[in-house]
Amino acid sequence: MATAADVEKRDLGLTPAPLTEAGRVAAIILGGDRVALIERVRNGQRYFLFPGGHLEPGETPEAGLIREVSEELGLDVRVERLVAEVVFEGRRQPHYLASVTGG
Repeated sequence: MATAADVEKRDLGLTPAPLTEAGRVAAIILGGDRVALIERVRNGQRYFLFPGGHLEPGETPEAGLIREVSEELGLDVRVERLVAEVVFEGRRQPHYLASVTGG
């Protein structure tokens, strides 16, 4: 199983645009005809989003993604590839396809 440190050490060939200080990464995790989503309720609004979160200082997007999925879902994942980069409120948010390897 690759750890966040392992991912930081290898070149995945992914070069998303630089993130701002408060950049967020997201994982697209598919399983058959299902997709992993996180449910949130804020200010009376219910919505769903891909698992992920903000990067810690000095953290690569791939390492942050592995950490966030582990924290939120208790899953170990392998980052497969960058599939989209969303800009929300002026911040870049790379979305990666990820495969479950354990957890």
